[in-house]
Amino acid sequence: MIQCTVGIEPDGGIWILISQARKNQLTAWRTRLIQHAVSPDLILRRIKAPQQSIRLFLAPFMDKKLSMTNQADESKILANALRSAVLLNSDTLKPANLEDFEIHFSTQPLGNQKDKALGDLFDKFGSDKRRNGYDVFYEKILGVLLQEKNPKVQVFEIGLGTNNLDVLSNMGLHGKPGASLRAFRDYSDRIQTVGADIDKRVLFQEDRIQTYYVDQLNLQSLIELNEITKESQLIIDDGLHNPEANLNTLLAYKNSMKNSSWIVIEDIYKTDFNLRLWKMVRVLIPEFKSEVFNLPNSYVFIGQKIRSNESV
Repeated sequence: MIQCTVGIEPDGGIWILISQARKNQLTAWRTRLIQHAVSPDLILRRIKAPQQSIRLFLAPFMDKKLSMTNQADESKILANALRSAVLLNSDTLKPANLEDFEIHFSTQPLGNQKDKALGDLFDKFGSDKRRNGYDVFYEKILGVLLQEKNPKVQVFEIGLGTNNLDVLSNMGLHGKPGASLRAFRDYSDRIQTVGADIDKRVLFQEDRIQTYYVDQLNLQSLIELNEITKESQLIIDDGLHNPEANLNTLLAYKNSMKNSSWIVIEDIYKTDFNLRLWKMVRVLIPEFKSEVFNLPNSYVFIGQKIRSNESV
């Protein structure tokens, strides 16, 4: 279906790449025009049937099988193709249990850090992460990062948690924007937090907290924050909860992430399709050690970068 590609060189020159199928049709069309031009009998027949002549002249451009597709059509085709690819993964799939976190990521059990209860901090600032059971694995990840004696551990989270109801994936009227950023910051004086959200009304700055605008459905908007993610040891996607937004986040940052850094995709709806999708993503990013975990209210995708793309 892709028949023609047009490109513009830096010096202003234009190049056109035409598919073989289109070349064959254009050649046949040119041959017919030459035949009509040199045959008085055919010219007379075309004069008597002008509508048929016009259709003959426009045929190569009206053939839908060979017509070019616009961007909207291509996006729809790609979306359907992705769905088909996901459904092709017909193996028996099961999410991992959070109790097996250390097994999947080859980390040592960290025990209960009673003196540094992240869940208490989530509750204190009004985050729902403890209610969803997320404090358990975040304590494990932060424990690993803090054990590495990094002078600074930077946490970057997409989704401040807007309480404006006109924004998708909002927290409702009683939500507290920036709650989890404050909790992560207070977990250790070595932690610096950076947030991003599409709702500019909830952006703010505090001690060891910076926030920025981002649109997850615009890949370039995510890439513009790459300088921040390069310095982040933990990247969290708690923004727009749909596969397109989540995959954009992973696509934008996976190459620039440092080795041993982590990425977490929260609040993946518990459907068979989503489970198959994120199990397939695991295979597509071999530079990460990753797994889909089963939490009480959702699936969560957790990945740790284990090697740079050059060595994959």
